[in-house]
Amino acid sequence: MSENNVNKETDMQVNLQNNSSITNNKQEVEKKKEKKKKSKELEDEYILAYPEKAKTFKAKIENCIMLILKDVDIINEKDLIVKLIFECEAAKEYYKKTNDVGYLRIILWKMTKKGLIKRAKILGDGRRRYYFLPEKIDVIKDRIIKVPKE
Repeated sequence: MSENNVNKETDMQVNLQNNSSITNNKQEVEKKKEKKKKSKELEDEYILAYPEKAKTFKAKIENCIMLILKDVDIINEKDLIVKLIFECEAAKEYYKKTNDVGYLRIILWKMTKKGLIKRAKILGDGRRRYYFLPEKIDVIKDRIIKVPKE
């Protein structure tokens, strides 16, 4: 009987130690998340749209997309790609070589995923996607019906 009591006590001590280590791990994870948030908040850098200064193809395309979106409030994907091919030298050369816009669309989608630009659908027009800059939300605010979850 005394052995059972000893076993129960040691089991309880082990459980208490496990629980305390789990709470310590949770606290450490929360601290790391807070540090990441603070470091992201401290990153106050200007982001410039200079396609002629960009070194890589992807950077040139992203810069051109940003410049096109600054001129319009909202534009659909097809028109944006067409305008990109006509106005951006890098996109024009790429299209001449490949006759494909798939990579340009992928760059556009990745910019949306990063949050550099926003994507929207117009009610009743489910096939087409429209793009705009986050700064233009104030311009189209009165027409927004549903906001995505963040």
